[in-house]
Amino acid sequence: MRLCKICGTETIILFSNSKDYFVSGGSSHDFGICYCDGCKIGYSLPALSLDEFPIYYPDNFEAYIPRKTFWGFLQRIKYKSDLKKLSRYLNSKQKFLFEVGAGRGAFLKEAKNCGFEVTGIEPGTRGVEFAAGQYGIHLEQVFASEMQFEKQYHVIVARHSLEHLDEFYECLKKIYHEGLLKGGILFLKLPRLDSWEAKKFGRFWHGFDLPRHRVHFTKKGLARILKDIGFHEISIKGEVVAEDMIRSLHYCALHAGPGVSKILARYFDLLPHGLKFVICQLMGYLLWPWGTGRMIGIARKR
Repeated sequence: MRLCKICGTETIILFSNSKDYFVSGGSSHDFGICYCDGCKIGYSLPALSLDEFPIYYPDNFEAYIPRKTFWGFLQRIKYKSDLKKLSRYLNSKQKFLFEVGAGRGAFLKEAKNCGFEVTGIEPGTRGVEFAAGQYGIHLEQVFASEMQFEKQYHVIVARHSLEHLDEFYECLKKIYHEGLLKGGILFLKLPRLDSWEAKKFGRFWHGFDLPRHRVHFTKKGLARILKDIGFHEISIKGEVVAEDMIRSLHYCALHAGPGVSKILARYFDLLPHGLKFVICQLMGYLLWPWGTGRMIGIARKR
């Protein structure tokens, strides 16, 4: 039995037979997800020990490796788009930005180029060293549970990092009460548990990314948590990420049981990556009304 970390009620098991398909290629032991229907939040099972972190976050983990050529160009466009969204909530004097789980510091580099004064935290040695050596950006090497704010910021960003935290609720409260200036902005990017992608791909959905993703948010669940902590002007919008669908279909092609879905996924897997990207991007926009695979949350401190 697993109790919800927010309300303390008993959760239900969604599944218990998934694997780490991204790093371990499906050779890991089983992982699962339980769900609190009251809070609309899912939790990963079982917990990770400290000894397991290097296994599932190796030095060649994607967040620590810069993307090259066309894909790197697309990534920079996305960073600039995120910064443009943020700028709509800020005035010209609000320039102090902090990132939780900064990876190799690539987003902070773009923010710095846009005039922000940037810093953040990152538990991975490879990411901290890359940010310092390539961008001249200092990242404190600590886990979010150990995060201490020396000052308050106008913007705190958690791009695809909050879902990695068992102590996500405490992290959000610390950000609100200790990290943000009055009127400051929280900017989140997260997979969406109640998306059509999660429903269609099930345990093979890349957005689950077990066991690294420890918590799984729905749109209603995220909005409720932010409101309960004290945030207001909460905005949660969808985001289409074709790469998630490509990876989900790849996992289905390799690991799903016999059936039509596996056959179709295998044929899709043989297509050139560029064509797969276009198909999945179009599919994501066509199915937008049924919930995109990722969401962007923006909220303001009172």
